[in-house]
Amino acid sequence: MTSVFEESILRDYNFDKEKINWNFSPTILPVTMGQIEYERSHLLKKLKTRDPLRFKN
Repeated sequence: MTSVFEESILRDYNFDKEKINWNFSPTILPVTMGQIEYERSHLLKKLKTRDPLRFKN
């Protein structure tokens, strides 16, 4: 898994890593299955628009 900063480099985004507080601890964020399905659906809609070829796979 890549970090947000690493992904921004791969996508050639102009990402200011100085805005990140690097003194954080990983944590678990509980979410409902309904929230996961909502997020999945939302991201798939964006993918269909932005990269139809990848959406089909």
